[in-house]
Amino acid sequence: MSSFIDFATVIVFLVTMFDDSTQLVTVPRSSFDPIAELCRALVVLKRERYHIREVFKLSSDGHTEKVYWYGRRQYIEALNAPHHINKEVSCYTTYASGKCRRTPCKLDYDTHRVFDIVVPCDYEEEDGVVVKRSILLPPENDGTVRKVRIFDLDERDECGELTDPKTIDGLYRGYKDRDMYWMCADEKVIEPSDAVRYVRQRALAQYLTDSGHASLLIEDNFEPLEEEPLKRTTDWLASKDESRFEELYTAYAAGLYAAQKSRQPQNGSRIQEAFGLHGIDDDYDDADYDD
Repeated sequence: MSSFIDFATVIVFLVTMFDDSTQLVTVPRSSFDPIAELCRALVVLKRERYHIREVFKLSSDGHTEKVYWYGRRQYIEALNAPHHINKEVSCYTTYASGKCRRTPCKLDYDTHRVFDIVVPCDYEEEDGVVVKRSILLPPENDGTVRKVRIFDLDERDECGELTDPKTIDGLYRGYKDRDMYWMCADEKVIEPSDAVRYVRQRALAQYLTDSGHASLLIEDNFEPLEEEPLKRTTDWLASKDESRFEELYTAYAAGLYAAQKSRQPQNGSRIQEAFGLHGIDDDYDDADYDD
């Protein structure tokens, strides 16, 4: 079933992405500030990990007009607008003992992030570890009350393995449609884009450390990873900008860090050659890591 756009009542914007995908944003012509509404929609797209390239205003006759949005006052205000926080949400924590306790928490409606979960005052060590957490959502317009599970970014499975990065891709886009609510121990992780980076970063750091490939990415004049290798590798990855990290993660996900420890040469350039890591980390030097 095709949708009809009434150009007489709405202003239509075409948003293009760097991956060549597109999104339509419509704003009522009665809006007091159409650009402000457009910018709020662009912030939502950004939050869902869309990499916006250009925005065009469409006309019914097919004419397009480029809209300059990045850096505009309305866009900056939309970026810095306070999130809609509900401070009266209930969290249900289930422990290994089978006990379930209800405590207050906070919910960010804009990002589905759950935080400031109060620890039960009657918690006992015998209860064991947390098995799962859920929140009771506020009543919807029809009065329906739903309980949904909270996805813990720091959770490990029964084998001690980290969350599969593919699982968190639900936060990449469409997290609201999927009823995906999440929490993270790192207070700096507040946006879905932060959550995606956090899980991928931890998984990549763990892989590089366990496999021994972390040392292969270090130049000869760099301090060796003899102490706290996982933390140092994680911190190093955290220092990378988005494009650099995506390059490294893509290489990892594609299996470019094949285990070839028996062929480890001593020279840094020979190491990169042996492991097929040309250009993967030429910028890894003292300037990339702050102790």
